[in-house]
Amino acid sequence: MPKLFRGKRPPHSIVGIQFLIALLLTLGVVLGNLPTFSVAASSGKSEPSNSETSTLQTIPVKQSQIGTTGCQSADTMLWHFIINQIDTPSDAPGSITVTFQQAGTKTVNLYTVTNGGTAHYIVQTGPGDTLLNATAQIYKDWSGQFNLSHTTCVKFSYKIADLQRLERAVQPEPYDLREI
Repeated sequence: MPKLFRGKRPPHSIVGIQFLIALLLTLGVVLGNLPTFSVAASSGKSEPSNSETSTLQTIPVKQSQIGTTGCQSADTMLWHFIINQIDTPSDAPGSITVTFQQAGTKTVNLYTVTNGGTAHYIVQTGPGDTLLNATAQIYKDWSGQFNLSHTTCVKFSYKIADLQRLERAVQPEPYDLREI
């Protein structure tokens, strides 16, 4: 087997790479760069035409959840909304509209639809924000619930020096092409 690296590759470098990948994925989620999956779009179902929009209804989030405030001690907040009892994944709203006191109004794309017909939507705000309203457009015959499932307080404990040390730990070692 050809030797690709000079010297021995430290065993902790693989763990460091895995940690860096997990950190970057977490930052993507927290900073609002979530992948968005629109089940309605991927199913081949087109957007409703003007004649079909009369078959939709606007639904509000559960009234008792208006005024929910996120934790003050977090660096950022993740808000997880669900709409349950959806007939088929293609019937899930492609997005919901959520209004916060500080972050304002946000359009939140569908994240996923799980087995059992529950649509999930995740949005990020700053710490201590307050939910003012949330609505969705859904088919007339729907009879489930639209809820704020939970909030997640995200606190970053990484310091720049820690990230620089990690970056140095995962730098690939130089290799000699003549040895391949």
